[in-house]
Amino acid sequence: MTWEEALVDIKKSISKGLKLDKLSNYGRPVMDVPPYLCTTYDYDNEVGYKVRIGSDTYIEIPISMLKNCYETSKGNGGVYKTGIIYSLYPKQLTDHGGYVHVVGNIFEISGLAKKVKGGYVLR
Repeated sequence: MTWEEALVDIKKSISKGLKLDKLSNYGRPVMDVPPYLCTTYDYDNEVGYKVRIGSDTYIEIPISMLKNCYETSKGNGGVYKTGIIYSLYPKQLTDHGGYVHVVGNIFEISGLAKKVKGGYVLR
């Protein structure tokens, strides 16, 4: 599957209010979706998603982060795991570990990956 096809599935599947992780206390609800503009780090108003983590914290997931994680995972035998996102976004991961599973949950809910022990396997 190409990134362009994967992005169509993501945009179709991830909506405002959707809880990405039903097992976590707060569910990691999606607070905003594209055309939301990400402003943290050096995202420079790139379009992406805003996801609440816990009761009063949020993280931003720009489309480029999803693309980079997806394409790097394809080159990693189709496996997305902590090491992938850490190699691409060490500052974000150091600040908040929630990025790992938020990206994985987005891939899983969109039908792009299946959760397995130690990560997510792309379909």
